Amino acid sequence: MATSINVKNIGNRDEFPTRRIVVEIFDTNSKQIQKTGTNTLYSPASGHILLNETSNDVDIKVKLSRNYGGIDPKATVSICNLSDRIINEVATTEFAPKNSKTITVYAGYEKKGQETSDIPLLFSGTILWALPTTGRPDVWFTIQAVENFFLTNAILNVPSGYASDFKYSYELIKNIAQFVGYAESAIDTSFFDKLRQSSQPKRLEEYLLTNRDTFSYNSTFGNFMKKDIFQWGRMSAVQMSDKLILLPCSADMDFLESDEDKSTLPVISARSNPTMIGIPKPNPTGVDFTTLFDTTVLLPMRRFRLNSFIFPMFDDFVYWVQKVDYDLHLRGQPFYNHVVARRKVQRAK
Repeated sequence: MATSINVKNIGNRDEFPTRRIVVEIFDTNSKQIQKTGTNTLYSPASGHILLNETSNDVDIKVKLSRNYGGIDPKATVSICNLSDRIINEVATTEFAPKNSKTITVYAGYEKKGQETSDIPLLFSGTILWALPTTGRPDVWFTIQAVENFFLTNAILNVPSGYASDFKYSYELIKNIAQFVGYAESAIDTSFFDKLRQSSQPKRLEEYLLTNRDTFSYNSTFGNFMKKDIFQWGRMSAVQMSDKLILLPCSADMDFLESDEDKSTLPVISARSNPTMIGIPKPNPTGVDFTTLFDTTVLLPMRRFRLNSFIFPMFDDFVYWVQKVDYDLHLRGQPFYNHVVARRKVQRAK
């Protein structure tokens, strides 16, 4: 899956880069794709639709949440005044149909001073439900989609004794994820590799498969990843587009980063990139705040520091991003990240 889409710049403002939201809808049952040069065009036979590649003619809203410990991100994409032909092509008559289509959303800003810009991938998922939600004169067509829906809901039947070939839980989980359809390259176990190579490799013993001879399981892969992996050292996971990232417990995540130079961490402030909007809202466990849209700095698991004129007493801490809510409107005011972050106990050095 492409991590970005290259588009020709359409903005001519120097004050602030032009927003872009490009939406691609594809019928996986169709084998025909029409191409003209580098552009893929829509035709009823191809089952392929590409919106806003060369313009911002179509207004689009996107709402998406990504969580630390979440493997089924759901996006709501609303598109204004599509043609009747496209609406009839994409609309669903049943929830989560087996022949469902996919939607990919790219969102970002044009690069000033360039002819073209790479707009980063924000979301790609299976369309579960799609219908018009308002009437004329402006018809909003709303799509609900979930990443890796059919992989998450695959029935998982692990017989007793299957786990005996694996020493650690993350090794078993990686194998199971591959079994239900994840590519090996899409499963990230790097945090456990760091524990193995750390100054305290015994911390990895929390994730030993102590019941591997008797372990069995019969439910969906999604239930397994949301609930059952917690039994091994309080593991969790996060789904990021086409990546499934397996995570140790919070204490081990803190341990892995404890020796890092905190001065290298990004600082979020009214002058940072991304820029904070308004003031932060500290709470007993962390801080909530809003920034301009970004998909590189503020992601689940990422760490940062705060620089607040209003609350300088909270600036010496390191924070973990727990949740990011994306609220985007191509022609409206919102083009924001709403962030929930957890505060580490010790202060930054």
